[in-house]
Amino acid sequence: MANGFEASTLSTLASYIDATLSPNASVRRNAEAFLQSNEKGPGFSLLLVELISNSNFQFFTRQAAAVYLKNYVKRSWEDVNEAEREKLKRSLTDTLLCLPVQLRKLLIETMSVIADSDFPSNWEYLLPELCFKLEQAIKSFSQNRSSWSTCDGVLEAVDALVECYRHLFRSDELLLELKYVLGHIQEPLLKTFQLVSESYLTPEFVKEDNEYTHTLLEVLYRCCRIFYSLCYQDLPEYFEDHMEEWARGFLKILNISLSSASSDTEDSDNSLFDQVQAETLDNITLYAEKYEEEFRPYLSQFVSATWSLLIRHGSSSKYDQVVTAGMGLLTIVSKSVDFGLFSEPDTLKQVCEYIIIPNVELREDDQDLFEENPMEYIRQDMEGSDAETRRRAVCELVKGLCTHYENAITEIFSNYVYSMLQEYAKDPTNKWKGKDAAIYLVTAIGWKGGTERIGATVVNQLVDLGQFYKSHIIPELENASKQPSNIRFPILTCDSIKFATSFRNQIPDNLLPLTLSFMTELLSSTLPVVHTYSCISIEKILSLQENGVWKVKKHDLSELISALVHRLMSLMMNVSSQNEYTVKCLMRVIVFFGPDMAPFLETLLDGVVKTLEMISQNPGNPNFIHYCFECIAGLNRYVCSENPSTSLPILETKLFPFFQSVLTSDIAEFVPYIFQILAQLAELHGEYDELPSSYQSLLPVLFTPSLWNRSGYIPGMVRLLQAFLRKSINHIVANNQLTPILGIFQNLVASKVHDYYGMSLIETIVEACNPSQLEPYLPEIIQIMLVRLQKGRTIRFTRAFIVFISFLSFKYGSELVVSLLNRIQDGLFIQLFEHVWLPNVVQEANPKERKICATGLALYLSCTTLIELPNLWLSVLSTVLSLLEGYQENPTRGSNNEVDESREYDIQFSQLALVGNRENIQISKVPEPDQVLVNNFTEVVAKNEGLKGVIQSSLSSHFQQSLASHLQKFGRSI
Repeated sequence: MANGFEASTLSTLASYIDATLSPNASVRRNAEAFLQSNEKGPGFSLLLVELISNSNFQFFTRQAAAVYLKNYVKRSWEDVNEAEREKLKRSLTDTLLCLPVQLRKLLIETMSVIADSDFPSNWEYLLPELCFKLEQAIKSFSQNRSSWSTCDGVLEAVDALVECYRHLFRSDELLLELKYVLGHIQEPLLKTFQLVSESYLTPEFVKEDNEYTHTLLEVLYRCCRIFYSLCYQDLPEYFEDHMEEWARGFLKILNISLSSASSDTEDSDNSLFDQVQAETLDNITLYAEKYEEEFRPYLSQFVSATWSLLIRHGSSSKYDQVVTAGMGLLTIVSKSVDFGLFSEPDTLKQVCEYIIIPNVELREDDQDLFEENPMEYIRQDMEGSDAETRRRAVCELVKGLCTHYENAITEIFSNYVYSMLQEYAKDPTNKWKGKDAAIYLVTAIGWKGGTERIGATVVNQLVDLGQFYKSHIIPELENASKQPSNIRFPILTCDSIKFATSFRNQIPDNLLPLTLSFMTELLSSTLPVVHTYSCISIEKILSLQENGVWKVKKHDLSELISALVHRLMSLMMNVSSQNEYTVKCLMRVIVFFGPDMAPFLETLLDGVVKTLEMISQNPGNPNFIHYCFECIAGLNRYVCSENPSTSLPILETKLFPFFQSVLTSDIAEFVPYIFQILAQLAELHGEYDELPSSYQSLLPVLFTPSLWNRSGYIPGMVRLLQAFLRKSINHIVANNQLTPILGIFQNLVASKVHDYYGMSLIETIVEACNPSQLEPYLPEIIQIMLVRLQKGRTIRFTRAFIVFISFLSFKYGSELVVSLLNRIQDGLFIQLFEHVWLPNVVQEANPKERKICATGLALYLSCTTLIELPNLWLSVLSTVLSLLEGYQENPTRGSNNEVDESREYDIQFSQLALVGNRENIQISKVPEPDQVLVNNFTEVVAKNEGLKGVIQSSLSSHFQQSLASHLQKFGRSI
């Protein structure tokens, strides 16, 4: 191998693998660098498999080698030569079942990565070999217990292979692949499932806690998972024909009861058999939801079995997965055409009494989580990530039952709620958990539609939510806000905050300011869940809008600004928690109050900068970092833009030293944001003002090639370059800095990932430069784009190219564009126009870009080259008219709510919403396309009478009417 690596010895490889685990960073980096420099040599992956298989080496070395192999295959599989790829695939299938379970799992992950690209077409023998081994293991099942492990290993590999069918989009190609897979696995899978469920599955066997029991339960678990994956897209014919056998086994699994003195202990973990039951319930739910007609003969017995299972299982957290899966099945049935299974009044009452009420009650586990792991409690309860918790499952079941039995369910639960609240009123100390359950029940029956992001939008009209809020939520919030450091029932306080958040659209307008005043006081609570819930609620209530106007009026909250700012700042600067909700709330306060935040500008800047400085050595929560920078962007946008002459110097003085430190230290988590903020600050300088020297010194830094190798830095750096171009184009040209900027454009356009930023940059260059500054470069610029169109055309780049050419046409003139293209190659303009421009321009959906394209294209109605080709000229006219229809039908809509939850975010770059999207081409300076159309059309038709005949004979009646309408608008006619 390269660099003297001895492929014949495993010891050398093992020593470097061991070194990658060294606590010494230098040793670790050197080992990683050495391995990466040698991994492209022949046989590297095979040597790794040999090391993994060799029991003479330490287990941790073999495990590290397995991890390295998986990651190597992920990043370099396409670069491995065909012969080695084939040998590695053979080696994996041969080695897989001979390894310890931990190593086997890692090799199966590697196999799955390879299968994503090679299976089944380039790995045809994989599934037949696995199925053959499964068949052989089944035959010796009763005589040889070692075959159980083989069976488990094969099924684990098949599970990894078919799991993707749960997530892929349905297509003919996918269904053909599924048919191929089913042809091999469906029969041995059923044989295995029947053998284990019929011959071994008894309560006594399951209770045995030994290696063999565990292996057989693993086999059963894998069978259930594979069943789900194979049936997710469609109901396979074989599975439909053998539904009786599968149903019999599933029913047996659900009916097994393992109740014992030890089974309900709180510290018991979720057992493997519990997981088998949960997977079984998922399979039944899938069939009940997607294949209800075929599965209907079996449904009632499964509902009964699930009912018994739910009643049988206690409140222990070890059963949570089973219980939530069971309630999920009942939820699906309650909303389906088989809802009649719940039609009897006694049935509904029993569901409520024996299933819903016990599972909505607060458990000690929940209280422990609230106190010991508050952030996890928040994630489960408030964020909506508790889809697998009992309380969320209960809420979904209640909503499902309300679909067809709203009156009955509302009446039943109203009685329960009334009783619980009465008991609480008599004895709060001992009955506060009753009110907790009551609030959850009201939430469940009250909420009919909505999302976590926007709150409830459709509610149960039989529930007086406003009155419940006044009578039972407001008093709870008021009492807690009086002594935020000593709240009597903190979980009830959080329930009340959550209720206010969920039903914020239904809270009477006059109670919103009062609610926010209570929340502001609760920010002082030392309990993380309380002050975090308050932050979440304040942020969401302040976001409420009606017809683009804030629902809460600023003047009603003027007395709260100071308290909000200082309390949120205090919470934010407790960086040990890096609580993203506190800083997100602060960002919302800045957005909501806007210019009214001016008195707090320096305080806020000092706080945010200090916070970022404290976490800069060890950046943690990326969302916390993101919202810190959103706060800065919000101050720039809403405070500085109102009074830049006063505020801008303060911002620059406070921020620049910190920014300089971050850029010097190259803190990767901060740099992409800093470039965006710098661009925003530069844009706040007057429209035609030259940027100060403090900015000019940054421009040469942007020419550093290594910075452009960082994918996450590129969007922010492009935005900053665009700001320089708009503000300092004369300085750039005078200092010969336009050439390196065009070099950056060239590199970006060559990349399919970053071409969008390259085209944005060149549009800004054209906008900023006058013709004399840019004309010498235009031929090469066009040539670069044409090469990209020829060698790596994509829909996105093609559209960007058309927008650019359209812009160039009305910026510098259509004749210049024609001349430019024909100078590159004789007749190129017509070729490009006919085969690229016209066919693709009508696909542009963005209304601003449609305007640019329509305006640019309309200019070519007076182009001499096209007038000589009447049919092509007519196509231009038709296309312009078509674009105008789309442009008029898609007006630009503004929004008051600048911060959207669907923000662009990935591990390398996240767009700051409050920096905003600056137009590359200022749309206000683009001529109105209908005016350009009318002017050019009337001028050319007046000089070329023959075109009138072409229009009358060949232009469709629809477009003739459209043309007449545009001409009439400006007092013209043909």
